[in-house]
Amino acid sequence: MKIIDSAQSATSSNSQRSSLTGNSQPMTVVQNLFSINCICHQQPMEALNGYHIVQDQQRFWYEGEWVMGKQQGKGKQFFSQVGMYEGEFVAGELQGMGNFRWLQGQEFTGQFNQGCPIGGVFVHGGGTFSVTFDGKTKISDPSLAPTSMSPVVMSTR
Repeated sequence: MKIIDSAQSATSSNSQRSSLTGNSQPMTVVQNLFSINCICHQQPMEALNGYHIVQDQQRFWYEGEWVMGKQQGKGKQFFSQVGMYEGEFVAGELQGMGNFRWLQGQEFTGQFNQGCPIGGVFVHGGGTFSVTFDGKTKISDPSLAPTSMSPVVMSTR
């Protein structure tokens, strides 16, 4: 894995999707990837603070804020063969408001708690749906499925 500071560029890419999109491969967990020193600052990954871009050979990358070696604040996380999350992070987890877009174009925007979607809007195949989840299943889990799903009706005034 290599760390790139904001003056350098990174190749965007992506690592897995849920049953909502039909892929059952597990998503790479970011925390397991950070075991080397930062090449731009020669600091241990656990000590990163501020804005950084992190990239590894599996085409994973994260761009955003760090506090004491964990993603914290606003950021973007790309997963090869899956999609991208953009939103809030707390202690390395997707937490708060965020958007996850799968490579096939499906998109979920809503609240996350410790990497698990809670509720929001899911756009798929030309339809827009209000969805809720159990709040216990990670966005990366292949068994992820809404506990409720209803079409969003757009008013025309």
